[in-house]
Amino acid sequence: MSSLALTDQELIVHVFAPADGPYADAAYEQIRLVWARCREWLGMAFPIPNTGLPVDLPATPSREGRRERALAGQQDQAAHCGMIVRRVHEVMNLSIRFAPARGADHTGKFARKDWAEFENWWTGISSGVNTIFGAAQIYQTKISAKQKSRGQELVNAVLRQLPLSMHGKPCRTWHFQNEGWVLWESDTEDEGRGVRNFAILVSPAQDDRLTEWTWSRGDLAAPVFAHYLMQCAMIRQEIRGWTGEPVERLADEVDGRLDQVHSLLREPVTGPGLQAELRRLRSNVADMTTTLTRLRKIRHRVGILVDNLSRVIGEPLAWDLMDAHQLVHQLDGRSHQLDLSLQNATVVQEIAQSLASQPLAQEQALDGPVQRGNPRHIRMGFAVDIVGYSARTSPHRDALQERLAAMLEQVAADLGVVVAPSDRQDTGDGMNVFLPPDLEVHVVLPRLLMAWLRRLCADNQAHADRMRLRMAVVLGPVGTAAIGYSGQTIVEMSRMLDSDVLRQAVRDHPGADLVTLVSDQLYRYVVGEGYPGLNPADFHKCRVEARSFVADAWLWVAK
Repeated sequence: MSSLALTDQELIVHVFAPADGPYADAAYEQIRLVWARCREWLGMAFPIPNTGLPVDLPATPSREGRRERALAGQQDQAAHCGMIVRRVHEVMNLSIRFAPARGADHTGKFARKDWAEFENWWTGISSGVNTIFGAAQIYQTKISAKQKSRGQELVNAVLRQLPLSMHGKPCRTWHFQNEGWVLWESDTEDEGRGVRNFAILVSPAQDDRLTEWTWSRGDLAAPVFAHYLMQCAMIRQEIRGWTGEPVERLADEVDGRLDQVHSLLREPVTGPGLQAELRRLRSNVADMTTTLTRLRKIRHRVGILVDNLSRVIGEPLAWDLMDAHQLVHQLDGRSHQLDLSLQNATVVQEIAQSLASQPLAQEQALDGPVQRGNPRHIRMGFAVDIVGYSARTSPHRDALQERLAAMLEQVAADLGVVVAPSDRQDTGDGMNVFLPPDLEVHVVLPRLLMAWLRRLCADNQAHADRMRLRMAVVLGPVGTAAIGYSGQTIVEMSRMLDSDVLRQAVRDHPGADLVTLVSDQLYRYVVGEGYPGLNPADFHKCRVEARSFVADAWLWVAK
């Protein structure tokens, strides 16, 4: 068993605390306390050679700029133990290293010390520190190839020598294929402070490489693994702080308010009850707008942090990616739910306020029940137009219409929806179609574009007369009138379909069967939010001007 003794056991600790915000000053004072304890208890009063760093922390950290910089460093006289404090963007990072005495230097405080002793030191030094948002304790050692080959026996030996903080807890294992390292992490963390515990085993030949990865690359910058752990700590801070309950409560409150408004709209609309509910609904709309903006900011921040994980080490730990992607999925789901509620509340508020402002005489008929127009729903719609339709003969036009109608049925089936006759308006050389309300637009838009492209390509392969389509896709409130659709959404869709921008794109891309304009609002809801299925690089922003209509839209040319 002596051949499995783990020598040169080191403990590296990285602590992450806020450098900005309401807790920054308290966090810095606690870092200064840890600094003073290390000096008093472990004799860290000497400068780290070749760094030029002062051994004293400034009384207050500089607030100038957000670039990474080291503030101070200190070590014991024999360099067994050292620490550095850095500011890394909006994070204050304290890094400390405990290592045993080596070679002839086998006496004194650091002689024959191991992980358990180092952890006891750190527990005392960090006592009372409660303003951090993340930390990692890295227990690292070296093993020979012979030791590594002993499999479970080695695992048991390592587990026996790990400190109590990792005993009895399930561990997750990760093999860094490029390095040949083995990393274990305790499957639980100190939820109060987000402290993670790692064990890393490497061969003696890779000792310097491991030191560069976990402690120092020979310069003042934070090591690679510290940067990675900092990104993870910020993601985990968002996970600990995130709860969907307030969003659910707000959405439920709004749904209940809308039910009440609908109920009141069945009565004369000049009463005080409707006005009171509309005032509350306006407050709900303001709350939803603020909450949705906050959710999207968090989603954007988390998206950047997730991207940074791969940029930092190239091979992120699988469980870190899983946690991050789960948070992203939750944020996307809540944002979509709140966005639908906000759209519905805005339209209902507009309609109800318009009705409430009308005189009672206009609300009521002399005889019979009160008659109301069709309510407008937020719906996704598209218009298609056959390129070169008027240049064909009548028989060819008839054939094209039949082919287009058949393709619409196929596309609707691909989407899993039924297009009712009232949802479709034929235009001779094309059609206007509005899909059922309450569809998930971030799912439907990519499926719609790909379904039309796939069905159109298959149709052209079966017919000698090649069909090309212009298409416009929009999202907005839609109602029905005496001879068709009503509202600004149908106007926007028609103007986009008939715009010079779309017609020019057809001429510029003669090989494309399908050329599409997507409204700016729909683009922002789906592609701009980063939902899968469509590549943002395939879209080009353009200005649509047709008659008195002017708006931004996004051009997508099928490939």
